[in-house]
Amino acid sequence: MTIILGVIAVAVVVVVASNVVINHKEQAHQAALQASESRVQSSKKAKESREESREAGLAKDAKGVVNDVIQNDDNLDAKCTDVTIESHDGGNQYSGYASVEDDYDDSTTIDITVTDVTYEDNVSVEIPGDQEDKLSETFYSNDD
Repeated sequence: MTIILGVIAVAVVVVVASNVVINHKEQAHQAALQASESRVQSSKKAKESREESREAGLAKDAKGVVNDVIQNDDNLDAKCTDVTIESHDGGNQYSGYASVEDDYDDSTTIDITVTDVTYEDNVSVEIPGDQEDKLSETFYSNDD
């Protein structure tokens, strides 16, 4: 009988020890999954922050280019007050819009495409033809 009780006691100890090992293994697995998810989220946030910073820089640079186009190429009496980048179209192209106003409280926004021309440390801005027409209809020419 003592042998049977001894065997039962050993079996109970083995089962309890196995459960403890399995629980510790599961806890370690869960901790590893959480750490992995945390690294992924941290990396994603860092990438988003870099992209936001890049877009802010492109918007700032594009503002000067839009001013140049409006005032020198289109010869209009207006200025770009702000550029907003809305989306990254892939590669080095971004879509957004420019806010434009003049000294007479006329204002409008126009759609633009900004291209980051990294090899020239500059940006290129495309204003579609219908948006050029919108500018001409809203603002007076400098020739007046």
